Amino acid sequence: KSIADAPAPFKWPFIGTLPDFLSRGGVDKFAEVHESMYREFGPVYGMSILGDDEIVVCDPVVFGSILRQEGKFPIGAAE
Repeated sequence: KSIADAPAPFKWPFIGTLPDFLSRGGVDKFAEVHESMYREFGPVYGMSILGDDEIVVCDPVVFGSILRQEGKFPIGAAE
C-alpha cells in the first residue's frame, strides 16, 4: 500500500481535514483527537491541515518497517 491509500477524514480544498480536527477537540484536546482518529481509521491514517499532508502511524511494527526502509540517513522534520 502507498501513503495515498491511508484512510483519512474528508479533505476539503485549502483547509484539508481541519474541520474534522477541530470537531474532535482541536489543539486543546490533541491526545483525544488522535485517540478518536485511531478508533475510527485504525493504526495508520492521514491528516491534512492547511495544505500540510501527514501520515500518522500508531503501530510500532509499521513504524519500524518504515524506518528500516529509510536507509542510513532518513528524511524527516530535521530538514
